[in-house]
Amino acid sequence: MVVYYIDAISPLRIRELVPGLGGNFGSTAINRALLGWLSTTFGDSFNNIDDAKTRPRSVLMNQFEEQKSIFGTESCRPGKKESEYLVRLAMKDVVYGLPYDHVECNVVISKAVMESLFSHPV
Repeated sequence: MVVYYIDAISPLRIRELVPGLGGNFGSTAINRALLGWLSTTFGDSFNNIDDAKTRPRSVLMNQFEEQKSIFGTESCRPGKKESEYLVRLAMKDVVYGLPYDHVECNVVISKAVMESLFSHPV
């Protein structure tokens, strides 16, 4: 939680009284960065899916929350490469060669991509 004090309303002037604590894994900005990356990477295959699949609490976003919470930790994840983070999202007409598992319908997010998602301003 972050606490702000409003110094003035017009023009608006605020100052941070208590800085936020904890990790960025609950951040809406990171979620938006993911959706932007999916749109850029997969184009119409992503852009044409039902909005319900990308809303908060969807399977995609719930799994991404889990992946964010383990990102950067040293915890052992059996059966997973250290540099891969998987989220389920069924898409049609995904071009082969993109970071997508066509059999399991998983988007494969590399460590480098995760780092870039976390580097966006929160």
